[in-house]
Amino acid sequence: MNTRIPYIRYGVYNICIHLIISFVPFLGTQKVNGFWQFNKSLFIRILAAALYSGVIYIGLIIALITIEKLFGFHINSKRFSELFILIIGIFNT
Repeated sequence: MNTRIPYIRYGVYNICIHLIISFVPFLGTQKVNGFWQFNKSLFIRILAAALYSGVIYIGLIIALITIEKLFGFHINSKRFSELFILIIGIFNT
């Protein structure tokens, strides 16, 4: 069984919802400048969210590596990719 299918569906649904949000408020209007200003604002907010998610991810990775080195715990390398998916998939959204 392919376990990647739910993740691919989640990604496709996430992209579709974001694209729908970018033009639905302007369906009945002729305000082209407002449309572009709204999308510029959305783009800047997406970049800011990516920056915040990256900072949180890097901070958690540093914390996990520190715990591993200081206390001798073994942390599976799979946990780092799972943490990335958690941060990008839930927190960033």
